[in-house]
Amino acid sequence: MVFVNQTDRSTYPLRTRLRSILIATPVMIVAGGVIVSAKLAPIALVVLVLTLAVSAFLRGSLVHDLKALPRGGAISSCLLFTAYVAASALWAQSSLPALEAASRLLAALIVVLACQALVRDETRQNILHMSEGIWIGLLVVCVLFAVDAMTRQALKIFIYNSVGMRPGDLKPESWHIWKDGKLVWIYSTDLTRNAFGMPLLMWPALLGIAGIMDGRARIVIRLLLMVVVAVAVFQSTSETAKIAICVGTIVFAISHLSLKAANVTTAVAILVACLATIPLVRGMNAAGLSNALWLPASARSRVAIWNHTIDRTLERPILGVGAGMTYQMHRESLPPQVDKPDWSWIKDQNRSPPQTLSLHAHNIFVQTWFELGAVGAVLLATTCVFLVSAVGRMERAAARHGLALLATSLVLAASSYGMWQHWFIAMFALSVGLFAVAARSLATAPRALGERRA
Repeated sequence: MVFVNQTDRSTYPLRTRLRSILIATPVMIVAGGVIVSAKLAPIALVVLVLTLAVSAFLRGSLVHDLKALPRGGAISSCLLFTAYVAASALWAQSSLPALEAASRLLAALIVVLACQALVRDETRQNILHMSEGIWIGLLVVCVLFAVDAMTRQALKIFIYNSVGMRPGDLKPESWHIWKDGKLVWIYSTDLTRNAFGMPLLMWPALLGIAGIMDGRARIVIRLLLMVVVAVAVFQSTSETAKIAICVGTIVFAISHLSLKAANVTTAVAILVACLATIPLVRGMNAAGLSNALWLPASARSRVAIWNHTIDRTLERPILGVGAGMTYQMHRESLPPQVDKPDWSWIKDQNRSPPQTLSLHAHNIFVQTWFELGAVGAVLLATTCVFLVSAVGRMERAAARHGLALLATSLVLAASSYGMWQHWFIAMFALSVGLFAVAARSLATAPRALGERRA
């Protein structure tokens, strides 16, 4: 371990921590791996829960821990929402997408609950290394990402060429330019998805640092991590991630002034996002944002996509068309012999985005209204409010970071990908699992030190 407070350093000398280091190594790989490729999130989530299970088995409490799965209003409402997603298969045009969506939600919920149960009695010695693994993994990969972005992805190009990649090996092919069998250019769009997990994992990492360090080291490392993650995010092409990290930081700052104010602000924002979706989207469209040339093309397209999806929502506003149907209805709307939409309008500022269903709604609140109707929106709002309430009841330092994580998640959910993508669900679940690990580091901190945590 590189940085720990003096109490932990004397209590757990390095020679006694080999097993803890081995157990925590997968956690570090998980934290960095999902930044390298967001599509690894489902695998990373499984690796995390298996790591915690192995640790519980080695200390002889695996069965006991799994019997003590968390309970509460947030979990009950999550299960109810998942059940409704599955039930939407009854009135959906095709039942399979709804059942797949429900199974993904249920699997993610089970894994998150298992993580929380398994880490509840984790030893201080193990948790020190796990928490350290989170911030080290995130920091290292964000540094590499920032350097790669600043050098026009020279590092990535070098690696791809070194391992023998050839034209056609990398997808989408249109993002990669080859010359004489060598990769010479990657469009910056390739950096967008990498940035998705950065603002999410920053909050568990910061909380973990607060739980294992003290004094000047804690302040320096936390500031260093925040700066590095922010630089990496702003070097990416993900405008949503940039807004998310700013909103999360603002809520975190508010929580230091008043935890209650941050709690109420987050809850109100979530309720508005869930229940006032239709008037919000209508207002943005009425303001002409889908044709506002001062906005990035991606932002204009989102407003157009949301508005058209809301138009279709009003056809079946109560129950919706069924979970997972956005993707299928989009595919069916394409002309014959066309397997993907025309995105050429992005290059012409005088053209407007097409008024059609998109492959993804790029907003889980709009997608919820379209696929699950008003009933689904109310259930989603209820689940989110229970989550805010549960976070607000945590220890003050954990609650501050938890509210920042929720605020960050709100922004990412409101303007990014499709809500049933397996990696998308897994990334949010992974952030909660890592947050549970970090919260345990704070809970096991020596009392004299824990009272001074951030």
